[in-house]
Amino acid sequence: MNPSKERISLDIIAKGFEKIRTVHDGAVAFVSYTFHDLQSALITSIEWKPSIPEIERERIARQATFAAGEKGPITKDTLLSAIWKSESSYLALPSKTFVVVFSLSLKYTKELKKMLVDSARISFHSEIPKRFQVKATGRPWDPQVPANAFPKAYTVACVCVSARSAISAEYKAMSAIEIFRGVLNFVINRRKIASFHIGGSSKWEAINEIRLGTSHTVQSSDGVLEKEGIWSTVYDVHPAPSYCHQKLPEIIKTARKQLRRSMRVPYSDDMHRMWMRYANALDRRDLDASFLKLWSLLEFVTGTNGERYDETIRRTLFICDDRDFHKTMLEHLRDRRNSLVHSDDNSPQVEHHVFQVKSYVEEFLRLHLAHAGRFKTRAAFGEFLGLPPDLDHLEDRVRVYKHAIFFRKGTLEFGKKINATNSQKG
Repeated sequence: MNPSKERISLDIIAKGFEKIRTVHDGAVAFVSYTFHDLQSALITSIEWKPSIPEIERERIARQATFAAGEKGPITKDTLLSAIWKSESSYLALPSKTFVVVFSLSLKYTKELKKMLVDSARISFHSEIPKRFQVKATGRPWDPQVPANAFPKAYTVACVCVSARSAISAEYKAMSAIEIFRGVLNFVINRRKIASFHIGGSSKWEAINEIRLGTSHTVQSSDGVLEKEGIWSTVYDVHPAPSYCHQKLPEIIKTARKQLRRSMRVPYSDDMHRMWMRYANALDRRDLDASFLKLWSLLEFVTGTNGERYDETIRRTLFICDDRDFHKTMLEHLRDRRNSLVHSDDNSPQVEHHVFQVKSYVEEFLRLHLAHAGRFKTRAAFGEFLGLPPDLDHLEDRVRVYKHAIFFRKGTLEFGKKINATNSQKG
């Protein structure tokens, strides 16, 4: 663990903590709302080990801040030392097997076979297996499990993972179930060209059919409850379970193929992020939010993160036939994105805008799968999209590259001869 970003001053963060630190009867406290701002900046400023999930980084940073404060004045060095100790303690924990139980707005079918997603094993059930059934404790300080937390019509997904803590297990399992949802919804959504709205244009229905239920639990492999009361507030009601137009067996079969192909993509971690972000973008009734998330995902799938929108559009046009038409559409969508971000300028046409961006994103997801193994990184795929679209220009480049290969081989051979001659003279 090391400081990462020089432009984020750990000295200033440490001084900020020290300024609001108080000690009473040996107990350390931080008496200001800026504590949370400082904590957020601290987490961002650290170069964490990749094996430590985001949610554990938050816990470690908080624990380390209090530990540093208990020893005396907080400085950059004492803060880093405390973080290093907390991080080491976490990494020293042995891995355990956990099962995280979710519900999905999907009518159960035997076609839902067990599957491996990343390193998580997912099994599907028509109801919660008995050993994982949560019973309310009755203690007033414990959250009670709502009667409808796991709707009977929903499919239950048990995600088995190996992790160092219940929090880490929840993070890994959530990633796996979101990857699965992303692929499954992708297969279903590609057939959709319009959405539905309820009670007027201000109440749109979410595009994704397969969504998570409002709760999940983290348990040991034998059913002991490790963590509960994780109630999601994404949906105001449980959506009706999807029957996927009675084509579920075909949809599941296709989704499994897509998942297997995803695993063969050299940049599979980025591919997983694409699926998770796709699932998240189309989960809500707020289509303005969906539009912004999809545009951000378009930047990601084209490998143009942090670059100008001109490059995102240029790379998107590489896959288009009628470039003039699509350039007009993409420029229009970019303007809508800017209006929404900078002016909060909502549009009654937001549904159509969402489906426009969705079509580009879905085509790129398909292309990432279709070219699995051809590109080593997402950036390399993006550079491919950045090539000139003109065929004559591409053919000229091929000739130049072939000549460059021939030339370089010649210079290397020439270099070997020179070295051999010099060694003989020596």
